[in-house]
Amino acid sequence: MERVWKDGYTCLYYVGGHPGQLHNYMVPADDSATSPSIDPYAVLNVERDAGLECIRAAYKRACIIYHPDKHGSEKKAAAEKIFSQIQTSYSVLTDPVQRDIYDRLGWAGITTGWQLGPRLTGIEDVKRAMENEKRKLFSRPTVCKTNFQALVDASGIEDFLTYETDGEDALILDYMPGVLGMSIGQRFEQVFDGGYVGSVSVDVLSRSGIGLGSLSGSLTKLLSPNSRATLGFGVGSQKYVSGNISKQFTKELTLVCGFNGKIFGGVISPSFQLTMNKMYREKYLLSTSIVTEGGFGSVPKVVLSGHYLSDDRPVSVNFHVADSNIKVDLKHTYKLDEEHSVKVKVSTLKPKLSFTFSKEFSESVKLAVGLEYGDELGTVLKLSFTRFEYHFTIPIIISHGISSFSVMMSMAIPFAIVGTLKTVADVYFRKQEQLYWERYREERKAVIEKKRDDALIAQWLLEDQYNAGCETAKLKIKKAEYRAASYSGSSLEIKIPLQSLVQNDTLSINMDRIPHLIGCYDVAIGSEKQLIVEYEYAGKVSTVMFNDKDLVRLPVKKHF
Repeated sequence: MERVWKDGYTCLYYVGGHPGQLHNYMVPADDSATSPSIDPYAVLNVERDAGLECIRAAYKRACIIYHPDKHGSEKKAAAEKIFSQIQTSYSVLTDPVQRDIYDRLGWAGITTGWQLGPRLTGIEDVKRAMENEKRKLFSRPTVCKTNFQALVDASGIEDFLTYETDGEDALILDYMPGVLGMSIGQRFEQVFDGGYVGSVSVDVLSRSGIGLGSLSGSLTKLLSPNSRATLGFGVGSQKYVSGNISKQFTKELTLVCGFNGKIFGGVISPSFQLTMNKMYREKYLLSTSIVTEGGFGSVPKVVLSGHYLSDDRPVSVNFHVADSNIKVDLKHTYKLDEEHSVKVKVSTLKPKLSFTFSKEFSESVKLAVGLEYGDELGTVLKLSFTRFEYHFTIPIIISHGISSFSVMMSMAIPFAIVGTLKTVADVYFRKQEQLYWERYREERKAVIEKKRDDALIAQWLLEDQYNAGCETAKLKIKKAEYRAASYSGSSLEIKIPLQSLVQNDTLSINMDRIPHLIGCYDVAIGSEKQLIVEYEYAGKVSTVMFNDKDLVRLPVKKHF
C-alpha cells in the first residue's frame, strides 16, 4: 500500500517484508515505477502559490542555464536529461488541471492515466478512482478479525484507599480486582469469484460462571453495483436465520427489505422489516423502518431514526424513536492533531456520558482510553488497543456509582496510562524507524549511489557558469555542505546548485526542497539533515548552519 505526499514522497506500509503491514515511513517516490523523482516546484525554484508569470520567468532562467545548446558535446547528453525534467515541470505547472492533480495527489495522480472528462468531472473523482484501483490491487481475499474483551471489577479500590485504621483493631482489607466476564470473537471473511462474500464468526462469552457460545455466518451476493442480497444463520446461544435485499436507487435513497427468524425450541419466530434510508442535503439522514414481529398477522410498528453530521464541526446527532421510547445520542470529536483525538458522547435513554482519548501510533496501531459515567455500570474506565485486525478492550469498573472519588480516579488513571504508554511507544517506534531506514539505505545503496552520480553530473554542467558568476556576484557561496544531522552518513557539496538559485544577490529556499533540486539528492533518507554554508557578501565571509525544515535565507541579516 502506498500514500503519496505533496512533496513527491510516497508512504509505504511495510513490516517484515510484507506489504500492508506497518508504519507510515516515507520513501522517495521514484521507488514507484510510475512516479518521477522530481518536484516541479523545486526544479524551477518557485513557491506553490506562484503565478504563471513567475513560473514562466523561472522556466526561462532554467533554459538559459541547462539548455543543451549552451553546453559542449561532452556535456550535451547530461544537459538533455536535465532539460527534459525542466520541460516536464513546466508543462505540469502551466496546466491548471495537471497542477491541481499534482498538488492534491502527487505524481501518482498524473501517471494513473485518468483524465478529467465526462466520467471524471473533478479532482475528487480522480481520487476515488485511484483508491478503487488500489483496493483492487491490495485487497486481501481472506480477512481474519479478532475481538477480545475482559470486564474487570475494581470498584473496591475506593474502600481500599479510603479505609481508616483504628490502632490494634485495624482491619486489613484483602483487596484484589476481579474479572466479571470475558468474551472473544473471531470473524473470517472470504471473497469468492462471481461477486460473493462469505463470513463466519465464532463468539465465546463467559460471565458469572456461565459460559455461552455461538457460531454465525453470512453469504452476500453483489447483484449489481447498487444492490446486494445477504443470507445469514446462527447456532448455539443465538439460533436464527435471516436474509435481506438492499437496493440503492439514487445517491440519497436506499431501500432494505429483510427478515429474521429466531428459533426457540425448534419453532421459528419470524420478523420482517422494511427500511428506507433517505439523505437530505448530504448531511441529514432519515431512516424509516416498518417492523412486524410474529409474522404477517402481527401489528407492525414504526421505528424512526435520524442522523446529522456537520460539515464544519465533527458533530454527530442521532435519534431513535420506537414505541414510547426516544433515544438521542450526541457525539463530538475534537481532532487535536493528526495522531490525537478526543470523542465525547452523550446518551439520553439510559443516561450516559463518555469521553474517549485516542492516539494513532501508525496506520495500523491505535490506542484509546475512555471514561464512561452512567447508571448501568457506574464509573468505567475503558482501555482499547488495535493492531491491524486485532481489537482488545478492557472495561474497568472504578465504582458502581458516581462520586467525587471515582471521577477523580477515572481522570487520573488515563493520564498516567497514556503518558507511560506514549513514552514507551514513542521510544519503540523511533527505534524501529531508525532500524528500518538503516536497512533501507543498505538495500538501496546502488540506487542512492546512482542519485549521487546524477547530482555530480548536474553540478559538472554548471561548473563553468559558477566560476564565471562568482567573479561578479555580490553574494558568493564558497562552501555548502549538505549532510545528515544524526549519524555519520554521506554528505554532498552543493555550493554550485545553490549559487545558481541566487537572484538579486539573495538566496531563499526551504530545506525540505533541497533534495529535489537539480544537482542535489537526499543524502540521508529517513533522517534529519543539516546545511553548513560559508558565503561571502560585500567582501565579508560568514558561516551559518541551517537545520531540517529551516528557511535558507542568505545573506543573514546579522552578518551585514
